Amino acid sequence: MSSYLQDIVVYLGSNYVFEEASGVLNKLLFLDISAKQIENVSEKIGQILQEEEQEKIDHQEALPSDLIDSQEVLTYVEMDGSMVFTREEKWKEWSVTR
Repeated sequence: MSSYLQDIVVYLGSNYVFEEASGVLNKLLFLDISAKQIENVSEKIGQILQEEEQEKIDHQEALPSDLIDSQEVLTYVEMDGSMVFTREEKWKEWSVTR
């Protein structure tokens, strides 16, 4: 399986149930790839990506102590909006920004 096809398989495997992803591949690309094969490829690539991310985390250096007290450190918090039912506007997205 080419790396390009693996990308497609993993994309579909992460957005559909594996059985549905198999059907989509068959319908769009006329490829007969089983749900189990999609699951295996998706899990293998996911494991590789997880190991790469963990390696990045393990090799990150802590912030130097002189930087912690400086104004160069920026801290922010972001929250995804939530839908709230209002009398006037019916459903409306509500979010808090600080």
